[in-house]
Amino acid sequence: THTCITKMDSVQVIVYQSPSISCSSNSPVCSGNDLNLYASGIGTFAWSGPMNYTSNAQNPVINQVTTNYSGLYTVTITDVNGCTNSATTIVVVNSSPIINFIGNNSACEGGQISLTATGADTYLWSGPNNFTAQSNSIVLQNVTNIQSGLYWLTATLGNCQTIQNINITVYQNPNVAITGDTTIIIGESTMITATGANQYFWYPDNNISCTNCPNPIVSPQQTSSYCVIGTDNNNCIDTTCISIVVDTDCGELFFPLSFTPNGDGKNDVWMVRGRCIKNIEVIVYNRWGEKVFEAYDLNKKWDGTYQGKALDTDVYVYVVKLKMITGEEKIFKGDITLLR
Repeated sequence: THTCITKMDSVQVIVYQSPSISCSSNSPVCSGNDLNLYASGIGTFAWSGPMNYTSNAQNPVINQVTTNYSGLYTVTITDVNGCTNSATTIVVVNSSPIINFIGNNSACEGGQISLTATGADTYLWSGPNNFTAQSNSIVLQNVTNIQSGLYWLTATLGNCQTIQNINITVYQNPNVAITGDTTIIIGESTMITATGANQYFWYPDNNISCTNCPNPIVSPQQTSSYCVIGTDNNNCIDTTCISIVVDTDCGELFFPLSFTPNGDGKNDVWMVRGRCIKNIEVIVYNRWGEKVFEAYDLNKKWDGTYQGKALDTDVYVYVVKLKMITGEEKIFKGDITLLR
């Protein structure tokens, strides 16, 4: 006969409660802004979402999100017992307006600034001198330097806004001036000089040596005005004019009968004097017909020498051929008395 003895044993089983978890976000957000994700609970966290996003932060921040970050985000919590739990939240990222500007944001004084913005539903402009406008387009006419500066545009698309700035520049116009003789004798020329710009254009183009230089030579045959357009590096312009008065009284030609080249500063040279002469040829002969002086310049003077030597007191003969500005040609002959 066998006697059976029964032995008993026990096992303690612990069932842990899953950790509590909840999550949320600041959705909806606009593209370009930060997306904030929030999780509550005690443990470690693991986030996952669109664009292969992962994070182990409890409350991560995704900077400057795009619309591609819209979608379902999941966070998993793990407590000290290794138990896990998950929660999800849906994120919406709306498009912020992308602003493009069409037009010109610079002009010269007196010009026009015209700017048009695209990419949004509504627009609000602000700028210097309390400037405001509620339109996608602004037009600034007859602009001055005080309108230069930074202009701000707040553009709204749905519930999203973009604030963008654009610099508007108003360039000062050049200050062009003309200097030069304002009175000449008919047949003469004079230089006039423009200053204050980088490039110049003269008009009218008659009797002027060049139309695109700063200092042309002008030879008007009657009282005339010459104007210049000066342009600076910003393509801003200024225009001014000068009047040249032409004395058309030719008067009489004068051929001195004598001169005294003794160095006293009085009547020391002999020359033809007169107006309206275009070309001249002067030849002086001694009593034996020898040429002792010649000139082809109205301003060239005879000092009573020949080949560097002072000539004696005597009577000499001149032959002068002239061409007047009218085209008329004249010949004059006469005597010169050289006195020492």
